Amino acid sequence: MELANQSMKLLKELGLWDRVVRLLPWRKPRRILVAGPSGTGKSALLGSLRGNARAIDRAVRTQFAEKHEGRMHGQFLEFVDLPGQELYGEERHHAYRSAGQGRSFRVINVVSDGYHEGAADEKTALEENREPRASYLEARRQRELEFASELANVFELYSPKWVITAVSKADLWWDSSVPQPTLQRYQEAPYAEALSRYRRTTPIVLPYCSHRKPFFGTWPGRQDYFDDKAEEHRNEFLRVMLQLLTQEEDGEE
Repeated sequence: MELANQSMKLLKELGLWDRVVRLLPWRKPRRILVAGPSGTGKSALLGSLRGNARAIDRAVRTQFAEKHEGRMHGQFLEFVDLPGQELYGEERHHAYRSAGQGRSFRVINVVSDGYHEGAADEKTALEENREPRASYLEARRQRELEFASELANVFELYSPKWVITAVSKADLWWDSSVPQPTLQRYQEAPYAEALSRYRRTTPIVLPYCSHRKPFFGTWPGRQDYFDDKAEEHRNEFLRVMLQLLTQEEDGEE
């Protein structure tokens, strides 16, 4: 035991300890799939969690499952950013199978109350006064519901450790003066019912905002959000995610 302690101390002094730990089979990173329809802000959320918050051009779409490994608050994690466009369904299902047939996995399910930016042109998404078009938002919310059913079908085959639904772009929909109907939309039927088919548990639904970004570059959303809530929401999201990961470790002891 003394020799092992001396070896560990030496590796830390040489700056090699983290590299060695990553090679140990029982210290493989915990895999977290970041899933959701195209344009909901998955890549931006992932960048924010990893300390690299930045705006992403809406013309840039994730086309393949992109893996990002690293340490976060003492946890060794592997995030897998999945493509959200409908035409990349096979790529997503390959990632689901790979995760389900390998080691355990978790899911951050990203939605944004229909505020999707992607292939749609501005005339489809915005009214003449530059405010979001209600019909566009409703159509994209329907896409979120379809995606929830896709996830539920996958989870019946491969059950994740946990699922967090991150309601991103909170600067566009949050209203500090009223109860939050947006959060309720994901906490209740039909959305929560579709997603929770695989496991009858209370859904974990949390607001999030990666950075300030006007909708399609013009509609500013809630100007006071970053003064009141942005940091609080990010910290709460991290707290809940790390708590879930810690509970996993406690259960493994």
